[in-house]
Amino acid sequence: MAGIVAAIAICLSLVSATVSNVYIFQRIYLDT
Repeated sequence: MAGIVAAIAICLSLVSATVSNVYIFQRIYLDT
């Protein structure tokens, strides 16, 4: 059970990091 919780936590952190990276990239690349 703990392994499942850890896997979910890792997935959530990866998703949030990816979203923030995409957001920053768009802010820089599409800067007007």
